Amino acid sequence: SERAAFLNDVLRPEASSNFRRKQKKKAAAASRRQRQVKPLPIGTLVMLNDPTRAGKHEPRYTGPYRVVQQKRGGNYVLQEPDGKLHHRNPPIDQMKIIDANSELPFEDTHYIERILDHR
Repeated sequence: SERAAFLNDVLRPEASSNFRRKQKKKAAAASRRQRQVKPLPIGTLVMLNDPTRAGKHEPRYTGPYRVVQQKRGGNYVLQEPDGKLHHRNPPIDQMKIIDANSELPFEDTHYIERILDHR
């Protein structure tokens, strides 16, 4: 029929091209919003966001850890101060950089057990 021919010849190609054009426009806008992060160099000292933190009075970050390797997906392999590898491989947005080009050994790291007097 004449109506079916109009749909197949005129309307459907026009709708398809409109859809593709809008799809490309949205994809371009999304890629502009996405930030590009430089990879961390091997040996960088980082603190790790604590996912098990129960309240605001507990520390936000655990660590320090040393960056050993970046995985294919962008996550990092971290080394604990005692030399063992950390049990999970976090992405960069869960880490806080302490020192980007640190050559400090972990033995020089000291921990505060408690505060005896304040003011």
